[in-house]
Amino acid sequence: MPGWPVPIGITAPNILPTAGQGSNAQPALGDLDGDGDLEIVAVSHFGPAYVLNGDGSSFLGTEKKDKYKTLERKKKKFGSKTSANDGPSYPAFNGLILGIMEPGSGYTVASGTAGINRMLEIILVGKQKNAEDQLSLWDPITGDYRPNAPLEVADLQFFATPIMADINGNGSADVIQLTSGGDLLIADALDTTETARVLHTGGWGINSAAVGGNTVAGQDKHTMYLASATREGNLRLYLTGAKANRAGKTRDQWPQMGHDARNTGNVHTDTVPPSALADLAVSVRGNQLNLHFTLPGDDGLTGPAAQIEIRFGPSTGQTPLAWETGQPLAGASIPEGAATGPINLVAPAPATGSYQLMVRARDAAGNQTRVARTLFQVP
Repeated sequence: MPGWPVPIGITAPNILPTAGQGSNAQPALGDLDGDGDLEIVAVSHFGPAYVLNGDGSSFLGTEKKDKYKTLERKKKKFGSKTSANDGPSYPAFNGLILGIMEPGSGYTVASGTAGINRMLEIILVGKQKNAEDQLSLWDPITGDYRPNAPLEVADLQFFATPIMADINGNGSADVIQLTSGGDLLIADALDTTETARVLHTGGWGINSAAVGGNTVAGQDKHTMYLASATREGNLRLYLTGAKANRAGKTRDQWPQMGHDARNTGNVHTDTVPPSALADLAVSVRGNQLNLHFTLPGDDGLTGPAAQIEIRFGPSTGQTPLAWETGQPLAGASIPEGAATGPINLVAPAPATGSYQLMVRARDAAGNQTRVARTLFQVP
């Protein structure tokens, strides 16, 4: 494509020549200025972070000799509320993410970073410097640090990215970063090093945390959990104060590495599935089926789902019937524009026999619910 490839600077080429050379994570995509076009945020394994236009030019403009401006890294440009002191600071063995931390605010770029003294500690064996590992937050429009950034963390953040989600249910998103030492740092837009929460996972971390909803130990199936795995093979789930299916602008800005299950790296990809189908029931009266269930929303309980699919097939007892083997139930159509809530449908009954009914919902982005099932008998 015209304007590509774009050279991405490497400040220290041979820090980890076998495992860490090049780029350690995919670029992040997002429409930062609201003009309908995606911008690209990219970085090498250790070097400045670039914000690029779709044609490969610099979103932040250029400096002397047409050198691309990058996100700020100088110590004297650190945020006014940070206690960090090791600079210049660069993204180190980490990737970049995008998200909106406060409703009505612009995007924030986040990455695990390290001060130059931290890199010198690695290169100069046996030399201990006044060094810091950090979590950095930037305004991608200006390239400046957020006032509380960088935040100091306990160790390097290898081969992963932060995530960003509202895990408190207060409408504001937190940046969550796992360090190689096993500390899970949780910081909102106002937190400093001193006020950010730290969870201790009990193992070495070389991956990203993730958030999502599940039914665990009898908890509400709409509860959001924070998940983290260690190199030793332990998976930990932390119960949060947020609802997993509550749609909101800061709910899950960047819920996992790669942003979503399709690994798009695009902050605009819809990751919120419809809420679970509930109250599925079917009865047979004469030659017709009477179906009842609760229509889900598109994002959780918000807005109507784009598509409701209904299938049936021969009963296999309590064994779930594979969705692909079922056939669409003729005559069972959802009224256009039907709102979320209870609904009753009538459809022609199939021939005499035992059957399993299956219903699922899908949104316009392709996110879908689990298949709801029930058995029925046609005499």
